Amino acid sequence: MAEASWRDTFAHFYKPEDLAAFLDESFGPEGRLIRDLANPAITWAIARLDGTIAGYAKMVPPTLEQAQPTDAQLSQLYVATDWHGRGVAHALMDWAMATAPRAPRTRAAADRVRGKPPRDRLLRQVRFRPCR
Repeated sequence: MAEASWRDTFAHFYKPEDLAAFLDESFGPEGRLIRDLANPAITWAIARLDGTIAGYAKMVPPTLEQAQPTDAQLSQLYVATDWHGRGVAHALMDWAMATAPRAPRTRAAADRVRGKPPRDRLLRQVRFRPCR
Protein backbone atom coordinates (compact mmCIF):
# COMPACT_ATOMS: atom_id res chain seq x y z
CA MET A 1 0.00 0.00 0.00
CA ALA A 2 2.79 2.43 0.88
CA GLU A 3 4.59 2.05 -2.43
CA ALA A 4 1.39 2.08 -4.49
CA SER A 5 0.15 5.23 -2.77
CA TRP A 6 3.53 6.91 -3.24
CA ARG A 7 3.57 5.97 -6.94
CA ASP A 8 0.06 7.39 -7.43
CA THR A 9 1.17 10.67 -5.85
CA PHE A 10 4.78 11.22 -6.92
CA ALA A 11 6.02 8.82 -9.63
CA HIS A 12 5.26 11.32 -12.39
CA PHE A 13 7.93 13.66 -10.93
CA TYR A 14 10.71 11.11 -11.62
CA LYS A 15 12.59 10.11 -14.73
CA PRO A 16 12.02 6.39 -15.35
CA GLU A 17 15.74 5.67 -14.94
CA ASP A 18 15.73 7.28 -11.45
CA LEU A 19 12.47 5.77 -10.24
CA ALA A 20 13.66 2.17 -9.70
CA ALA A 21 16.57 3.23 -7.48
CA PHE A 22 14.37 5.52 -5.42
CA LEU A 23 11.71 2.83 -4.94
CA ASP A 24 14.33 0.32 -3.82
CA GLU A 25 15.84 2.79 -1.33
CA SER A 26 12.40 3.69 0.01
CA PHE A 27 10.41 0.45 -0.13
CA GLY A 28 12.92 -2.34 -0.80
CA PRO A 29 13.80 -5.08 1.72
CA GLU A 30 16.42 -2.85 3.37
CA GLY A 31 14.76 0.45 2.49
CA ARG A 32 13.73 3.45 4.52
CA LEU A 33 10.26 2.09 5.29
CA ILE A 34 11.68 -1.05 6.95
CA ARG A 35 14.24 1.00 8.89
CA ASP A 36 11.62 3.51 10.02
CA LEU A 37 9.27 0.77 11.22
CA ALA A 38 12.02 -0.37 13.59
CA ASN A 39 12.85 3.15 14.83
CA PRO A 40 11.36 3.77 18.31
CA ALA A 41 11.45 7.56 17.75
CA ILE A 42 8.88 7.22 14.94
CA THR A 43 5.19 6.72 15.72
CA TRP A 44 2.80 5.12 13.23
CA ALA A 45 -0.95 4.79 12.76
CA ILE A 46 -2.32 2.25 10.30
CA ALA A 47 -5.90 2.52 9.02
CA ARG A 48 -7.30 -0.95 8.30
CA LEU A 49 -10.70 -1.29 6.68
CA ASP A 50 -12.37 -4.41 5.31
CA GLY A 51 -9.22 -6.41 6.08
CA THR A 52 -6.90 -4.19 4.05
CA ILE A 53 -4.56 -1.31 4.84
CA ALA A 54 -6.37 1.82 3.69
CA GLY A 55 -3.75 4.33 4.82
CA TYR A 56 -1.10 5.30 7.31
CA ALA A 57 0.39 8.28 9.10
CA LYS A 58 3.94 8.71 10.37
CA MET A 59 5.02 11.12 13.12
CA VAL A 60 8.76 11.81 13.39
CA PRO A 61 11.04 13.98 15.52
CA PRO A 62 11.12 17.45 13.94
CA THR A 63 13.46 17.80 10.97
CA LEU A 64 11.95 20.66 8.99
CA GLU A 65 14.09 23.79 8.89
CA GLN A 66 11.40 25.93 10.51
CA ALA A 67 10.54 23.37 13.22
CA GLN A 68 11.42 23.81 16.86
CA PRO A 69 12.80 20.91 18.96
CA THR A 70 9.51 20.74 20.89
CA ASP A 71 7.35 20.52 17.76
CA ALA A 72 5.68 17.41 16.47
CA GLN A 73 6.13 16.63 12.78
CA LEU A 74 3.74 14.68 10.60
CA SER A 75 6.11 13.23 8.03
CA GLN A 76 3.73 11.14 5.97
CA LEU A 77 0.00 10.62 5.60
CA TYR A 78 -1.03 8.40 2.72
CA VAL A 79 -4.40 6.94 1.80
CA ALA A 80 -4.80 4.20 -0.80
CA THR A 81 -6.49 5.56 -3.91
CA ASP A 82 -9.53 3.29 -3.48
CA TRP A 83 -10.17 4.85 -0.06
CA HIS A 84 -9.93 8.54 -1.03
CA GLY A 85 -12.93 10.59 0.04
CA ARG A 86 -14.07 8.09 2.68
CA GLY A 87 -12.77 9.75 5.85
CA VAL A 88 -9.50 7.82 6.18
CA ALA A 89 -7.28 10.91 5.94
CA HIS A 90 -9.37 12.72 8.55
CA ALA A 91 -9.16 9.77 10.94
CA LEU A 92 -5.38 9.60 10.50
CA MET A 93 -5.05 13.36 10.97
CA ASP A 94 -7.17 13.15 14.14
CA TRP A 95 -4.73 10.51 15.41
CA ALA A 96 -1.73 12.69 14.51
CA MET A 97 -3.15 15.73 16.28
CA ALA A 98 -4.07 13.67 19.35
CA THR A 99 -0.60 12.06 19.39
CA ALA A 100 1.34 15.33 19.07
CA PRO A 101 0.62 16.79 22.52
CA ARG A 102 1.79 13.64 24.29
CA ALA A 103 5.34 14.32 23.23
CA PRO A 104 5.08 17.10 24.93
CA ARG A 105 4.87 19.28 21.84
CA THR A 106 3.69 22.83 21.37
CA ARG A 107 3.17 22.90 17.58
CA ALA A 108 2.72 20.40 14.78
CA ALA A 109 4.44 20.63 11.40
CA ALA A 110 3.62 18.81 8.18
CA ASP A 111 5.75 18.35 5.11
CA ARG A 112 3.73 18.85 1.93
CA VAL A 113 3.95 19.13 -1.82
CA ARG A 114 2.33 22.21 -3.31
CA GLY A 115 -0.45 21.70 -5.78
CA LYS A 116 -2.11 18.65 -4.20
CA PRO A 117 -5.64 20.06 -3.61
CA PRO A 118 -6.96 17.20 -1.40
CA ARG A 119 -3.93 17.44 0.90
CA ASP A 120 -4.06 21.24 0.96
CA ARG A 121 -7.77 21.14 1.94
CA LEU A 122 -7.13 18.60 4.69
CA LEU A 123 -4.30 20.67 6.19
CA ARG A 124 -6.48 23.83 6.16
CA GLN A 125 -9.40 21.97 7.75
CA VAL A 126 -7.26 20.94 10.71
CA ARG A 127 -5.86 24.48 11.03
CA PHE A 128 -2.32 23.93 9.74
CA ARG A 129 -0.74 27.15 8.56
CA PRO A 130 2.25 27.53 6.25
CA CYS A 131 5.54 28.05 8.11
CA ARG A 132 7.98 30.57 6.75
